[in-house]
Amino acid sequence: MNKIFEDVPQEKAFWVSDGRYIRNIYELAQALDDMKEKTFKFHVNKKKNDFSEWIRHVVGDEKLADEIARLVMKDKIQILLQKHLIKKLNENDKDTIQ
Repeated sequence: MNKIFEDVPQEKAFWVSDGRYIRNIYELAQALDDMKEKTFKFHVNKKKNDFSEWIRHVVGDEKLADEIARLVMKDKIQILLQKHLIKKLNENDKDTIQ
């Protein structure tokens, strides 16, 4: 199974300023769906991108972290994560078939 569904250790879960914890890329994508703009801007703005840093240093996906680091709009990050999830699911399907 791919890292997008693997939970990070509890002590390395991403703490969202609204009190939620995120343990994997899939949960991040889900959390963005109903995350208030104020909460999002606390974590992502022109000075920082906490999601990118967490993906880089905890999840270990440098490529995805680099792509997200360039984005500051919630909808753009959501689209990127959705595309990433679909790509990884398709890769898993191919591995299962072979």
